[in-house]
Amino acid sequence: MPSVELNHKQIDRITEVITSLNIRLSFYERPFLSIEVEREVKLRGYFYAVAICHQTHNLKSEQKQLFGWDYLEDGVIRMMRQNPDWWLPEQLNHLKIHEIAERLAPWFSDNNDRKHSTLDRLEERSHLMKDVGKFVWENYDGSFEALFDRAGERLCNEGKGFYEVMPAMEAFSDPLQKKTTFLVKLLEDAGILKLRDAENTIPVMDYHMMRVLLRTGAVEVKDGPLRDQLIQKQPLDSDREIRNTCAKAMREIGLQSGHGILKMNDFFWTLGRSCCTETTLCHDRVCAKKPCTFEQVVNINDHSLCVFEDICKGAVDDNYRKLWQPVVKTHFY
Repeated sequence: MPSVELNHKQIDRITEVITSLNIRLSFYERPFLSIEVEREVKLRGYFYAVAICHQTHNLKSEQKQLFGWDYLEDGVIRMMRQNPDWWLPEQLNHLKIHEIAERLAPWFSDNNDRKHSTLDRLEERSHLMKDVGKFVWENYDGSFEALFDRAGERLCNEGKGFYEVMPAMEAFSDPLQKKTTFLVKLLEDAGILKLRDAENTIPVMDYHMMRVLLRTGAVEVKDGPLRDQLIQKQPLDSDREIRNTCAKAMREIGLQSGHGILKMNDFFWTLGRSCCTETTLCHDRVCAKKPCTFEQVVNINDHSLCVFEDICKGAVDDNYRKLWQPVVKTHFY
């Protein structure tokens, strides 16, 4: 008997809610997507931003009131505008890891002092950047445009598609291709890419989204000890079974709702990040982020209640509401 399984009835209920919702157009017009810079600079910025985006709980700007991915976008925008050449592949090839970290850190500090940077795991992120640069330098003469163009707007393309090429870089080596799919989503949202084989899409699956799927009951944990580990936030050796099952649930919801698989990130990541974290809107009547990310992104008139409140198991059952995403040390998400 599997430890984790889909609850298809609950997935149908969630799908019905998602079908009725839409994303605000302003979300796709934000500066990170609409910035006007050279195509190579923009691609370079997106590739590196996604490569170093994982476990960003501590990343924040008190001055700008930006957190996690939002602050990462802000820093990368400034790099693309002010100093787009410092992370050229040929530049990174000549820098040591600690030198890359020293150059990266100040972009995520309110006073531009690397000692006050809130971007943690700097050596790890710098190593991933250097590895991306090395791969692009050795295989595409340092051109992100060449990698993009040879993919032919496909995830799978006789060895040249994004899913076939990207795993050779450590940052994008996740078997579920989370970072690669998220990068492709950014490229689509920015109007740079229109996937020709969207049917091959593997859903983006990060910890916020897993938490929502577990709490709503779309994914059921049947193994008692595993359930206890999740509730108690105990580290796990692997989260593969949970992530795989969550990805299957997300695929069903994306296809059945008519929004498509890539759009699911905009609904579930934003809700998990703001409305369903340490505090829950259904129980605490407050969102963790102010303003709430979900309300900023999803076109709703009233956010006094969670959109899933009427059908969510966690809204009425503390045993579901206490569920947490798998705690694993990873750079996959």
